[in-house]
Amino acid sequence: FFKHKTSYEICECVVGSEMCIRDRCKKGSGELKLGQAFYSIPEFKEAVVDYALKSGFNVKFSRWGCEKSEVRCGVVAGGEGDNDGADGNADHVVPSGDGSNKNEDKGCQFRIYCSYEKSAGMFLIKTFQEEHSCIPDGYSQVVRDRIIAKLFLNEIRRDPTLKPKVMQERLEEKYKVISSY
Repeated sequence: FFKHKTSYEICECVVGSEMCIRDRCKKGSGELKLGQAFYSIPEFKEAVVDYALKSGFNVKFSRWGCEKSEVRCGVVAGGEGDNDGADGNADHVVPSGDGSNKNEDKGCQFRIYCSYEKSAGMFLIKTFQEEHSCIPDGYSQVVRDRIIAKLFLNEIRRDPTLKPKVMQERLEEKYKVISSY
């Protein structure tokens, strides 16, 4: 088993605004990397949605708040544990033997942790286990109704009669993402 490197270990020589300028997120790129900087957690969440749309991997927010956020793979070994909570955040997890819910060794170990870094004055990706051991399943737990509406906003303005089924088909064609909304 290997140790996950953190942004501190990789970028020890670059601190503060110098690191943040170099590693800023490019909106719409779908690229995420260790040490990448964001002005806010909502900006980080947008980058995760871009990643999910570009890569086709099913990811979910497993922890979030005003100063930190964590993303894990949404695919579970064996397809267990589909729980769509009242807050609209689906939760696909593998139950562990100790009663906690987390992806264990038999599940995909993809993980991103982003939190506020005082010295930089920004939010940084501090942990990034980027390799998926799963196969993209076409679903995306971060592409919700609000995201779909944002993606089709201009089309809806041009054609207010645009049907949800048409949006669903276009989403599947363009991004290879299956939507149930």
